[in-house]
Amino acid sequence: MNNTLSLRGDWAAYNGTYRKPSWGKQDALCVLSGVVVATGGAQQSNLIAVIDEQCRPAERLVFSANHHSKVATVAINPNGDLLWLEYTDKQRPPRVFLSLDGIKYLVP
Repeated sequence: MNNTLSLRGDWAAYNGTYRKPSWGKQDALCVLSGVVVATGGAQQSNLIAVIDEQCRPAERLVFSANHHSKVATVAINPNGDLLWLEYTDKQRPPRVFLSLDGIKYLVP
């Protein structure tokens, strides 16, 4: 897991002891890891990152992701866009921390 994820907009690696946003691939299995943070509040971009071509899925995939004690929904599109879709409270907090750990999927 040493490939850096290409973050976009106001999304950045969460500083501290958490793993930096990264991706890895073994055979057909792609895995995301790390913690990202955005400070744009309600105006922040939905586009978190762009996934490398090696790990782009054939169709849109949707995942639940940990956000403190809440759950966020993210998607990965075939063009590689990793998107923030929804937050359980329906209203984005001013500062978003999102764990990418546990996002795993197969690619063609």
